[in-house]
Amino acid sequence: MAAGFVAICLWVLGWIVVPAACYVLGGLSTGMWVSSRLKGLDIRQFGSGSSGATNVLRTLGRGPGLTVFIGDLVKGVAAALVGRLLGGPWLACLCGFLAVAGNIWPVTAQFKGGKGVSTAAGVFLVLAPWQALLAIVVAFVVIYWTRFVSLGSMAGLVGYWLAAGVTGLFGGRAHLFWVALGVNALVFYAHRHNIRRLLDGNENKLDLAILTGKKG
Repeated sequence: MAAGFVAICLWVLGWIVVPAACYVLGGLSTGMWVSSRLKGLDIRQFGSGSSGATNVLRTLGRGPGLTVFIGDLVKGVAAALVGRLLGGPWLACLCGFLAVAGNIWPVTAQFKGGKGVSTAAGVFLVLAPWQALLAIVVAFVVIYWTRFVSLGSMAGLVGYWLAAGVTGLFGGRAHLFWVALGVNALVFYAHRHNIRRLLDGNENKLDLAILTGKKG
């Protein structure tokens, strides 16, 4: 009887409490914290209205943008690592997925956050590091070539899904397929307005001078 109760408690802790905590972790807005500390402003009131690294980069410059990128990436890494340590690959996927969801819809910030890309990169680096690095390279090449951050981000996500997800489905690692599919769905939905602007030909391009430090 006591052993059964303990087993239930451990199951609840592992599959409900920990994933919920990872959702909250993902929702701790690095962008809002950085913009508030540096300028005393809510970054969501400027630019695209997102608290993600790209909007911070465009609004506040290279240093703050890089800080937000790293901060959001670390949240994804932490969520996936905790899940893997406590329950293996499937729990890592669930925790990572919810961290991305938390980044996009943070409960601590009126459900208005970033677009999940940096946090997704952190999750994928834990689950399949080499494929994630390849996807990051794809993303940066597309961004450099086109100047569209949204397009590069989505290209990287698709690249990861193909490199890790599809191959994993046929290689005994089906969890990689499902988490990549789920995360892609979240991030593509978060980019729905960007997709519309890309199709209409009026998406904002990134000024590379910001990255070289000549601006910001």
